[in-house]
Amino acid sequence: MDKKKWEAILKRAQDYCSKAEKSVQDMLQKLQDWGLDLNQAVEMVEVLKKQDYINHARYAQAFTNDKFRFNKWGLNKIRVALLAKRIESEYINKAIKAIDIKEYEQMVVSVLADKRQEIEKKETDSYKIKAKLSNFALSRGYEPRFIERNN
Repeated sequence: MDKKKWEAILKRAQDYCSKAEKSVQDMLQKLQDWGLDLNQAVEMVEVLKKQDYINHARYAQAFTNDKFRFNKWGLNKIRVALLAKRIESEYINKAIKAIDIKEYEQMVVSVLADKRQEIEKKETDSYKIKAKLSNFALSRGYEPRFIERNN
């Protein structure tokens, strides 16, 4: 690849990374979509990391915050999603520890209350309601201890 094309793709990648945090895996895929082969994409990702356009600590923090606040995901689902993106455990743990536990429990209460209202429109059996709520909360990534306490 000639230098001009490399520089153009690098500029495009820098602009892309400036808009939102990206993981290495996200960028490798995007760079390949833009026509780089795997070796070129890996090389460009290394440049982006050195320039601090890609930073897994920031990515884990932003991802955790967004999925918790906007998608109302539980910690288990967030952890699994970050591991799937090959984010290092140390960054995942730090990002998850940054969530206020009281705010987290309030989120569980709120999500379960909203879901309970929805389920009770169709279901009257209290056992089935509780089972559906538990399954829903587990699928959202909430821990059993929070589900039991608030179900």
